[in-house]
Amino acid sequence: MTEAIPPLVDAVLDAAKVRALLTDLSLLQPPPEATCKRRMHVQGSDAITLAEVTLLLAQRTAVQFRYRYDSQDWCDTLLPLADGQVRLIRISTTTAVALAAAAEAQESTVA
Repeated sequence: MTEAIPPLVDAVLDAAKVRALLTDLSLLQPPPEATCKRRMHVQGSDAITLAEVTLLLAQRTAVQFRYRYDSQDWCDTLLPLADGQVRLIRISTTTAVALAAAAEAQESTVA
């Protein structure tokens, strides 16, 4: 993750791109929080491994990561697709909160 990330990403990833993403996430400090569809939640030294995420995705279980990168909070959701690919929904929660606050402020000045 060396280049700027747009505040919202919706993409379909093949296996190689999923592995690259998971490798990047594994290098983050502090490690990302991970939650899977089955309500398994791990953080810190118990961080979910690349092999575990790969297995969860193969079992068609969605996995969500929350992490901090480039002074922003991010949420990546990996949704397994029927064809073996994975849909990535990434949002900067920092940007989302700021946009929601700005919209609310604008609505209150109009009313």
